[in-house]
Amino acid sequence: MKVLGGSDNFPLAGLWLHLPPPFRAEYLRLMALANPPRSLFIFSDELSFPWEIVRPSGQIHGAYCELPPLGVSHLLGRWRPVPGRSRRRCRSTA
Repeated sequence: MKVLGGSDNFPLAGLWLHLPPPFRAEYLRLMALANPPRSLFIFSDELSFPWEIVRPSGQIHGAYCELPPLGVSHLLGRWRPVPGRSRRRCRSTA
């Protein structure tokens, strides 16, 4: 088994498959853009999920791609939602 990457590395590939299909589809759509996002902000009740080592894979521009782990490709921020409070939205100060 490889230490990182590759489809034969079930633990890392398996984490990606545990994420909801709408999240996976939107992530791959964003990664297909000319300027993909540099940061990911994650709101989740599950604080022990290892987002940093999730290795995305799927179709980008019609070709199957295995991307680097999220912690390599993005700055990650994680927050636990507070019941009864809505998330604040960023506003431009300019």
